[in-house]
Amino acid sequence: MSPVSDGNRSLAAIVCDHVASGQNPILLAVRTAPEDPDDSGWQFLCASNNHESEDRAQVWLLSEVLKKSPELTWWVNSPAGTRLRRKDESSPWMVL
Repeated sequence: MSPVSDGNRSLAAIVCDHVASGQNPILLAVRTAPEDPDDSGWQFLCASNNHESEDRAQVWLLSEVLKKSPELTWWVNSPAGTRLRRKDESSPWMVL
């Protein structure tokens, strides 16, 4: 896997409200097919037992997500359908 290109860093990603607020780390990353040219297709979630609220999710630039979790840099060029999970913030990412 190669690192994300500079052009892709300005694409949009969905971030759950728990991650966006700093309450929880990113523990689940899911890539779907992008819906438009500005969409990366990525969703970054905390995977908590609390139900995720679409209404409270935020749209971030992919570059903002990578500042928060730079270890994701090697994964962001993965194809649609990619699902990554980790046990906690210090655990490695595993492909589901």
